[in-house]
Amino acid sequence: MRSTVSSSPVDGSPLIPPINFFEEKVREVALGPIIIEMLNRSRSMSGDRAEIFELLVSEFLKGDATLLYNLRDEDARLALKILLHAFEHSVRPPDVDGTDWNDAQALIRRRICKLSREARELPEDIHVRVYCDDFRIYGSGGLADVFRGSTVAEGTPVALKKLRVLRLAQPSQAQRLLQDFHREIMVWRTIPPHRFLLPFLGITSGAPGIADQCMVSPWMEKGTIISYIDELTTQPEVSSALLTQLVDQWLFEIISGISHLHFSGIVHGDLRGANIFLHKDGSIRIADFGIAVIEHVGSSYTRAQPAGTVPWKAPELLYSDDDTLLRPTKASDIYAFACVCVERRTSFSDQTNGIRAGTQGPSRRKASASKENGGSPVGDK
Repeated sequence: MRSTVSSSPVDGSPLIPPINFFEEKVREVALGPIIIEMLNRSRSMSGDRAEIFELLVSEFLKGDATLLYNLRDEDARLALKILLHAFEHSVRPPDVDGTDWNDAQALIRRRICKLSREARELPEDIHVRVYCDDFRIYGSGGLADVFRGSTVAEGTPVALKKLRVLRLAQPSQAQRLLQDFHREIMVWRTIPPHRFLLPFLGITSGAPGIADQCMVSPWMEKGTIISYIDELTTQPEVSSALLTQLVDQWLFEIISGISHLHFSGIVHGDLRGANIFLHKDGSIRIADFGIAVIEHVGSSYTRAQPAGTVPWKAPELLYSDDDTLLRPTKASDIYAFACVCVERRTSFSDQTNGIRAGTQGPSRRKASASKENGGSPVGDK
């Protein structure tokens, strides 16, 4: 079997864990006789650790998905580690059906996200150390609040997205919320980096000042594109011509980020001004991947309620009687982008005055808007 595993740019060795990782970890946990058999079969063939790794990945992709999704605890963490390594280093199992590598990679991503959701497990290397001594809520959505914190090592400002309703929910609802939270984490983790997408830094559990699990991302001091444009319009030195030029540049950056998502097999699903932020260098960062959809996986997509924000949703997502047709698509993302163009070039704006998820600086909206919403940012649903 010819190995297709990428090589290290330093020493040429395969970018996979050493063979003793599998020998020790697989025997420590009850991952099942299938994986042990894969190890024994591959060793009897050549002992090549790259082949062993490929066989494991192939089993997770072609084997019984129910078996994979039923893994728990250490079993699930081991499977996540194997699949994540395959995804991040473009390991192509030779016997996986299909000639399009994008489809195969999308399937690996789906396995990662669903396994994390079902098992409520996350990779061991995803944790970052932060602290929070500012308990103001800088952004709110239907399910989460955003706080400002700092990394322990460098003191870099970060945004902490915390599920607000988790402790108040009924046990069954809390489990569903936590599962969706884990799915969002893994979708965000597996999106290839891009200048105009908000980076995912990791998660923190039990950070000083915030006991709950939070997603961590860079702090966007300039806030959302909505609040920043509102601020610019109050500055006499900013002419209409200059503002139009800035908005056109930002719209170009937004569609560049969305194009990258689509090329990577991801549909955003909730593109709007409140989920678009400004970096300190003045460039765009798209955020909020809570309802992002993985394309090319041939799976059904149903929700108890339509996801996303109504004014930015394509008509076919609003008026269908069939829940399976409520799945966001690349086309519906482009419709939402067109709404953002109208939103930013006309008086039409995001009347929700908040964010569903993401990061933003303190609200710069007019006092009357804050008063109408109880004096603090509120979510969109």
